[in-house]
Amino acid sequence: EIPATLLAGYEVAKDLLRKELKVATLRDHGRLFTGVDWRVDLLASSSRGASIREPVATLTLKYVEGNEEKRLTLQLQPEGVLELKRVCEQLLE
Repeated sequence: EIPATLLAGYEVAKDLLRKELKVATLRDHGRLFTGVDWRVDLLASSSRGASIREPVATLTLKYVEGNEEKRLTLQLQPEGVLELKRVCEQLLE
C-alpha cells in the first residue's frame, strides 16, 4: 500500500519541484515578474491646467529581486496602453 500511495503523488510532486527549481533559477539571475495591479483614473486638473479630463491608467508591476518583493508603478496614457497591448500580442504569437 505504501509504494502505491507514494507513486500516486509522484507526478504531482515532480511537477511542483520542477516549477520551484525554475522559479528559483530565474530569481537567481535577475528580477522576476510576479503580478500586476491596475486602475484607471480621470485626470481632471492640476497646477499646470484645468479641465484636462483625460483617462490615465496606473499599472503597478510586482516582482521579486533575490528574496525581496518589490513594486514599480507607472502611469500610462491611452497610447501607452495601446503600445503595451501590441507588445503583449507579439509576445503571445
